Amino acid sequence: MAVDPLIAFSMTILPLLALIFGILVSLWGAVRVDRWLLLGTVLLGLMGGHQLTEAYQLVLGGNPYPSLFGEGFETAVNLLAAGLLWVVTRRILTERRHREQQAVLARELSSDSRPVGGEAEVDDSGADGLFGLATSDLPLVGRFVTAAFRTLPLGTTADLPSAIETAVRNLQVTYPATTVDRETVEELTVFAEPSTLAEIVETVLKQFVVYNDTNDPAISIAVSTRGSTAVVRIEDNGPGLPNAVADQLAGQDEDSMAPNFELVPVHGLLEKWGGSITVESGAVEISVLRTKSGGSEIE
Repeated sequence: MAVDPLIAFSMTILPLLALIFGILVSLWGAVRVDRWLLLGTVLLGLMGGHQLTEAYQLVLGGNPYPSLFGEGFETAVNLLAAGLLWVVTRRILTERRHREQQAVLARELSSDSRPVGGEAEVDDSGADGLFGLATSDLPLVGRFVTAAFRTLPLGTTADLPSAIETAVRNLQVTYPATTVDRETVEELTVFAEPSTLAEIVETVLKQFVVYNDTNDPAISIAVSTRGSTAVVRIEDNGPGLPNAVADQLAGQDEDSMAPNFELVPVHGLLEKWGGSITVESGAVEISVLRTKSGGSEIE
């Protein structure tokens, strides 16, 4: 009895191709990523053996599908197995690269850093400093710290209003009850890495929310210019930031035994960009250098 070509393709050829793909992926993953992925090769090989048997029966003119429902289920399982193996291999490879990046980060943070556009500074105290291996366990913060201790590439600029808007939007996803009042600034270009600048503003905003003891936390953001500098002033309707938080933001608490790795890099990063951060009277001021065409003066 002849078998419909579409059924033969769907029930035998397609899953066989998927299993061959999965076997190749697992072999590649076993060599490049983790040898335990050889187990996937064995599993998919056994599953592929069944599909080869069906293909052989088709060649001989037989009908290897006694139950289309069962064959459909088997095909779905084969496709799912090959797809999952691909996902797992990619995930392991990503984690491996992440660990390698963390190792590089740890070496960078334990060595000398460079100022923006300047010569290397010699500072032997960095080897056993605050940014040790503990930071490598924090992926998001790890990227933050890496940026903080790298030279800002020449010509790297950010639109300050866009960075503030991104930070506020991200904050309100996590804290939707928080009201943020910010002045409208049409254009203001500064020397900074855009995504990292947004992370800095978001980090400061989160501190005000966390330590606000009112029922309706409200934060205000004002932007002004002072000569060649753009200043972002952030304050809230609460008691302000604790001294420990303020000191770490301002880079004045390097000897803390319990550092907040989300706060500590902020000062060093802005300093490398030629800016600064100050905390006084419950308000935080983030200063960054404006470009020559970075917008008009703002009072």
